Amino acid sequence: MPISAKTVASALLYEAGQMGITDVSNMKLQKLLYDTQGYHLALFDERAFSEDISAWPYGTVIEPIYHEYKTYGSLPIPSPQEKPDIPELIWASIRHALTGRGTKSAIELSNENHTEDPWKEAWPITRVIQRLINKYGSAKLKDSTMKTLFTRKFIKRQTAADQAPDEAGLCLDLAAWKELEAKLSAPPSDALRRFMATPSTVSDELEQILLERQRAHA
Repeated sequence: MPISAKTVASALLYEAGQMGITDVSNMKLQKLLYDTQGYHLALFDERAFSEDISAWPYGTVIEPIYHEYKTYGSLPIPSPQEKPDIPELIWASIRHALTGRGTKSAIELSNENHTEDPWKEAWPITRVIQRLINKYGSAKLKDSTMKTLFTRKFIKRQTAADQAPDEAGLCLDLAAWKELEAKLSAPPSDALRRFMATPSTVSDELEQILLERQRAHA
């Protein structure tokens, strides 16, 4: 079940601090929240947070979060001292976002937003809204387009050359593990188990990738 974007943002800032990522400005936070939402849609077929994502000139933005942190300008936002209490599945999506693009700068993430289908699909509509209505407004990104993009991103990360399973951060549910254990001569490694999150929806394609990688690293 989705929670508020404010809570997810707090969790993302906390986890970034734990990982030594100290340059999360408001602009960078917007892009990492977009990545979090995208991975959550791809892996679990639901939103991590309930708020829509808008197409702005410098990329993807969750408007309430922008206004929440706009007083920081381009400065880094401090990480919370206490770990937020959120579902483990959302932690998994946050970690995918941070391990995927967390070390990139806000400008790099903005530029990459401009090359991706969710923003490219919504941005022309934003421009029409602003021109015809002659007031501030923006189009929202489509969940379906985000899910398609981040499913491709996830699969690409899992099939990257020489990428070991413990570096991939695979998320599988307990039922999937039982199915895999029945198919494999040996149970999944401890390295893979560390990244298990419950529950998850794993496509047949991703399961096949996992099976192949498990055999390769057995």
